[in-house]
Amino acid sequence: MDTIQLIDAALNRDLKHLSQVSQNVANVNTNGYMAVKSFDQVLMTQPQTHVLQHAAGIRDTGRSLDIAIVGDGFFRVLLDGNEYLTRNGHFHINSSGYLAHASGALVLGEQGPIVVQADGLSISPDGWLNQAGTPLTKLSISISAELKESRLGQGLYVSDLPGRQLETYAVKIAAVNTSNVNSSAESVRMMELSRHIQSLQKAAASYDQMLSSGINELGKK
Repeated sequence: MDTIQLIDAALNRDLKHLSQVSQNVANVNTNGYMAVKSFDQVLMTQPQTHVLQHAAGIRDTGRSLDIAIVGDGFFRVLLDGNEYLTRNGHFHINSSGYLAHASGALVLGEQGPIVVQADGLSISPDGWLNQAGTPLTKLSISISAELKESRLGQGLYVSDLPGRQLETYAVKIAAVNTSNVNSSAESVRMMELSRHIQSLQKAAASYDQMLSSGINELGKK
C-alpha cells in the first residue's frame, strides 16, 4: 500500500469515527439511547463498534405508561418475530390492547406479549403489572454481555450472545431512562477527529504537490 492509499484509508476511518460521534451527539436527548464507541483494531480496515451499557439518569415524565429501569438491564420487546432489547420505556397501549414500544414492538412479560387495559392498570416497583388489583404478569428485563445496534434504530439493540433474565430488579413509574451519551466527551472527540481529518487532507495535498513537482522535473530532463 503506497502513501496516498495509507492516507486515504486513515481518512476513511476517521470519517466513520466522526459519523459515529455525530450519531451519539444527535441522540443525547433520546430516551434510553446507549452511546456507541468506535475504535480501530489491528489488521481491520474498518472501525469496530461497541455499545456502552453503563446506566445513565432517570427523568420524571408524569406519564403512567413511562417506565424506567433502576440500574442495569433492558426491556425485552418483540417485533416481526424478532426479539430486541431496549432502554426506552416510553410505552403505549396499541390498537390490539398490547403494551407496546415506540417502534411498535410488543413489550414482553414473563409469559410473552402483555395484553392490558388502560383503566385500572398499575405497575409496581418490582415490575409487576396489575389490572384492577389483580396481578397480570411481570415485565421481562434482561442483561447481555455484548450488544450492537439493530438496523431498525429506534433504541432497539440485539445481541449475538444469550442474555440473562433478571429475577429481581426495580423500575420507576412515570419516568424514562435518559441517554448515556457524555456530550462533553463526544464534543472533544469530534474536535480531535476534525483536526486529524484536516491534517490528513493537508498531507494528501502536499504529497500530490510533491509528485507533480517530481514529474515536472523529470519532464525537463
